[in-house]
Amino acid sequence: MVRENARVDLFSTELLVAGVTGVGGVLTVILTSLTSRDKRKSITQDLAILKTIDEQPHADWEAARDALRSSLVDRIRDIAGNSDRRRNGVGIVLGVLFLVSGISLGVYVVTSGGWWHVLWPVVVTLTLFGWVGGWGSLKKVPRTSTGSEIKADSKISTEQRKEP
Repeated sequence: MVRENARVDLFSTELLVAGVTGVGGVLTVILTSLTSRDKRKSITQDLAILKTIDEQPHADWEAARDALRSSLVDRIRDIAGNSDRRRNGVGIVLGVLFLVSGISLGVYVVTSGGWWHVLWPVVVTLTLFGWVGGWGSLKKVPRTSTGSEIKADSKISTEQRKEP
């Protein structure tokens, strides 16, 4: 049974959470498609270009060949050196949970009014924990098999990094 005078509350918690989730999903897809590229495929393409340059020597191509070789070497070293660099998945999930909890509670406090405004310190704390925890977990750093970050001055050997 449908009511004729049914109104949609644009500031309901459900619509706000759905909107924020949708915008976040769209931004994630856009940013990942803009920044992600297959490094191995671009290395293969550059190797083909380098092979063509080597087969057809030209005096003007010496600097380009040297620059392309050094770029290839740098990218190959980057791929080989970043194999043990990972993000902290648990920290990211906890950051998102704290962030969503803080924002949801903030929306509830705003829409409810009254004595609920006493909860603003909790809202700010949850949101800050979410931002700081999530942002700090996003960087790729060398980690042990358990996910703990390996500091530069740590004495953990390469064998211990890869233990299951």
